[in-house]
Amino acid sequence: MRRLFWMIVVVAAATAGLRQVIAQTQPSAPQAETFAIIYQPGPNWIKGRSIYDQDLYAHGQYMAKLLEQSHLQLGGPFSDSSGGMAIITAKDADEAASILKNDPSIAKGVFVATVRPWDVVFRK
Repeated sequence: MRRLFWMIVVVAAATAGLRQVIAQTQPSAPQAETFAIIYQPGPNWIKGRSIYDQDLYAHGQYMAKLLEQSHLQLGGPFSDSSGGMAIITAKDADEAASILKNDPSIAKGVFVATVRPWDVVFRK
């Protein structure tokens, strides 16, 4: 009985070691980088109006598309109607810049925005 116990322990340890070796030798999928986009009122922002009274319908549709594509992680307006923020993932800074450039609210001048690389240190 003791011999069977130790055989099981040895096999389990060998299997765990093999899993670790396999995990280390398999190529990992490229990691997406995280970026923060900070939106602020642009030249075509209607002064004195809430963010909900701006021409942002196409922007909302674009954000929904990014969410569907798993680029958009979080997004929404600041509660004081001073702009908004989106947290996105992209393969690199060029892709993040392209995501921002293709946002209809930027093309329409309702928003101006900056995209910043973000090192996420704390995550729940």
